[in-house]
This record gives sequence, C-alpha cells and structure tokens, in this order.
Amino acid sequence: MTIHDVHFMGRSTFYRLSLSEMFVPYGDPRNPIYRKGAFDLGNVGAGVTANNLALGCDCLGVIKYLGGWCVSNDGSAVEKPNAMCIHEVDQGIQWKHTNHRTKNATVVRKRQLVIQQIITVANYEYIFAWIFDQSGEITFETRATGILSTQPVDKDVKVPWGTRVAEGVMAPYHQHLFNVRIDPAVGGSKNTLVYSDSVRMPWDDSLNPMGTGYVNRETVIHRESHMEDSVADGRVFKIVNRNMENPVSDAPRAAWFLALAPVRVRRAPHMGYQSIGGTGIKAWIDHPEAVVDEDIVIWHTFGFNHIPRVEDFPIMPAEIAQMHLKPYNFCNYNPTNDVPPSSQAFNCSVLYEDQRAIAAKTQANGTCYEKEVTMNGRT
Repeated sequence: MTIHDVHFMGRSTFYRLSLSEMFVPYGDPRNPIYRKGAFDLGNVGAGVTANNLALGCDCLGVIKYLGGWCVSNDGSAVEKPNAMCIHEVDQGIQWKHTNHRTKNATVVRKRQLVIQQIITVANYEYIFAWIFDQSGEITFETRATGILSTQPVDKDVKVPWGTRVAEGVMAPYHQHLFNVRIDPAVGGSKNTLVYSDSVRMPWDDSLNPMGTGYVNRETVIHRESHMEDSVADGRVFKIVNRNMENPVSDAPRAAWFLALAPVRVRRAPHMGYQSIGGTGIKAWIDHPEAVVDEDIVIWHTFGFNHIPRVEDFPIMPAEIAQMHLKPYNFCNYNPTNDVPPSSQAFNCSVLYEDQRAIAAKTQANGTCYEKEVTMNGRT
C-alpha cells in the first residue's frame, strides 16, 4: 500500500509514503531460535498476504474497496479483491472553545479519511492504515494482532527471555519494528531535514530570574546520516522548504514528524530495493552526500517491544503503534476553521433514557418490526 502525490490546501507535501520493511527479531537465545528474525515484507510480501476485507467486519460505514493483482509462486497473476478499503471515521473532538462570558461553546468533530490494509503473515495479523485529517495531519498506524509465536516448556518452568502464557506454553520476548519510507515534496522537491530541541535558558537575574525559560534550537542535517531521537530534549524532526516562507511566522514552511526511533536521511536512490548485503541504507551513507535543499528521502523506524502477557494468549488484542506527520508553519491559520460546528441536528445522538423507552416498547410489542417507533421526528 503506497501513497503518492499528497497535496494539502493546493500545495504539494509528499511525493511518496509507504511501509518499506518490517522486522520481528526474537529474544530467545537458544539454538536455533536465535536465528529467528522475520523480515515480513522482504521475505513474504504484503500483496500476497493481503486479506480479502469483508463489509461490516474489517471496515465500517460507507466503504470503497480497492483490489489488485499479485504474482503467485508459479509466476501467474492472482487477483486480490478487496485488498484495501477507504472509509471515514469520527475520531472525537478536533477543537472546542467555550466563551467564558457568554457560555456559548463551539465544537468541531475530527473526521478522518482512512485507507486500510490487513495482512496475515504466518501467526500474526497486521492492520495498516494511512489516516488523513482535515487539519493536514497524516498518521500511519499499525496494529499487531493474531496468535503469538510460542515454544513448548516443561510444566512450572520459567525462563528469563519469555512469558509462560499457558501450561507448557512459553511466548518469547520479541520486537515489532516498522520502517517507513518518507519521500517529501514540501512545496516542491528541494527539501531539508532539521531537528528541533527544547533547550533550557541560562539563569539570568533580569531575563530569566526564576529559571523557567526555554528556547527552541534547530539543527540542520547537512549530509546523509543516521539520527536518534532525544525524549529528554523533546526532539522533533522537520522537513522544511527553505525557499518558501510563511508570511505569518516569517519561518520556512514545513511538515514535521515526531520520531521515537532511528531516522536516516539521504538523497533519492537510483538503485533497487532488494539487496544481497552490503548495499543497504547503512552502506549508502558511508560516503555521505549533501542533503540540504535536495530531493531527499527519509527512512523512519518505529515500533514496540513486545513482552508477552497471559492476556495475549491465545489471540492477542491489537497492539497499536503510530507515526505522525503534521504541518508546521505550512498554513496561514488553523485549516479546520471552516469545518462546520458539530450539532445535534446532524449527529442525531440518542439519550440513554430514550433507548430504554424504545426497548420497553419493543418488548411490549414482541417484535422490533410489528410497530414503528417515532422519536425526534424520525421513524
């Protein structure tokens, strides 16, 4: 599932967004299990493992399905119907404000467009969703569910590298790592990556007498490199177009993302995606090229460390990890200012007491369809 040519408010933001690879290394050190580390996309593939999504189950609401074609083991073409679904969801409140003088409140709902795919790779299901917000935010969400990969153990045996989830069943510790390829086009193809840290101001009797001040310090990435996050500094990474200034903030227009794992940046490659070793991203940046005001590509790795629990067995509740891309000084105002306020006339929410009354009437009638029930002018 690859997203191309993303625009917002009439300007380009990203040329391409896609999940590049998934890696699931296991922490059981015993032979031969220490070799267990699945590259779920490179070794198996997302197309051949894509689910046929079912209406009313995998996607809810008004649904548009997209299908595709894959190559089977014998080289023939295999159709994959309903491999992706497009639908809208209500994700709560986008913004709200109550005028403390008049007590009048305005609420805008957070409507999102979701493009979703589900794959089954052996024991695990992965639910991938690109989520587009009316505020310009883009979220890539992964949900891991399915069945744990387990090992047999003797009764009452405990090991330091796994959890006993049932009698004679041990689930080893492991990780789910997702690598996303981000090919930006913020106002064009000439972009620059910077990271921003929140830094304490020095104590100063006149300017910072209580030591509460802090500033934002930006660092430009000049050459292809590998970068780590810094939670202590509140670090965020920004993709900026230094040739486009925001007239309000007098700063470069940017789209930014919050990185919670390693980031690599380089110029757009001119080679294939698969490798037999020695030609991956790490090798590409051994002789780093300049990446300021260039056609750059960013690989961002995120995920979660899975220490299994008894509640994960036999079927695991979905574990969620997300990556966020947000406009930063890209717009001249809140882009959701023109979203119509939420109203009861449109939402038609129902009080709990009303539902009880309907249930009582239905029970008295003996059937839901024997007699129509009218409420709030609706039948």
